[in-house]
Amino acid sequence: YNFANVVDDHLMEITHVIRGKEYLDQTAKYNLLYEAFGWDKPKYIHVAMVLGEDGSKLSKRNGDASFMDLYDEGYMPEAIVNYLSLLGWSPEENREIFSMDELIKNFNEKRISKSSSQYDLKKLKWFNHHYIESLSDEDYLNWVKKYFTYDVQGKSDKWLDTLLLVYKTHISYGKEINEVVKEVLELPSEKDAEIKEFMSSDASIKNTISIFKEEIEKTGNWEVESLKEVINNVKEKADVKGKMLYMPLRIVASGRMHGPDLPEVLYLIGKDKVLERISSEESNMEY
Repeated sequence: YNFANVVDDHLMEITHVIRGKEYLDQTAKYNLLYEAFGWDKPKYIHVAMVLGEDGSKLSKRNGDASFMDLYDEGYMPEAIVNYLSLLGWSPEENREIFSMDELIKNFNEKRISKSSSQYDLKKLKWFNHHYIESLSDEDYLNWVKKYFTYDVQGKSDKWLDTLLLVYKTHISYGKEINEVVKEVLELPSEKDAEIKEFMSSDASIKNTISIFKEEIEKTGNWEVESLKEVINNVKEKADVKGKMLYMPLRIVASGRMHGPDLPEVLYLIGKDKVLERISSEESNMEY
């Protein structure tokens, strides 16, 4: 291997070699071969290893992801390159987001770290989230639809676009969209203790839900703007605001205390299903 490696690099006119420092002790053998052939030696840069999250050497055998594994999960190439470039290297200025051209312009081998760096999936997700948010809505939809596999048969293109755009600022990688949309499309299997405690914390909540049901039944235009008006009507008639307005409405509609903007959530769930969920909640108001 050592012999073939030197011959191969020479024939390909390799002038610079960047590799892990674990190969440093092989360099003397390579140099002797170059000298024996009378060939120019390349310049070597030996960099510290990138370790896995558990502190061990990255290895496909250990289940560590390759570039294509990450791409197939919905990590954008720009984000992957940006993140990996900062593993073992740091720019002079205090920033983290770089385009490829900026990386090329700012790269300085003298700023390569001598100590090992650690692969951090959470940090990669942070980078990818930034690049997702920077996409135009059109480009985002074209991108995320490649990863969307949740069954929404029978829904309109407008409904689907609304669903996907609601979660544009909520996802860190493409396939994650199939998990987060469950906040709208599926009720949780059971209410958690925090929801039960909140729903029984104030006598006004039952009245707020009743008014909400009346307003939903009256509305004939099931669009986001109309649903904003529904929520405002509940606010005026029930004389509640803030947490005591939005939290009960969100809970009876989606079964959750938190989530995307409520008008979009209501639109996506649909009028019949919202009314069905309200009726179910009203019959279980005592916990």
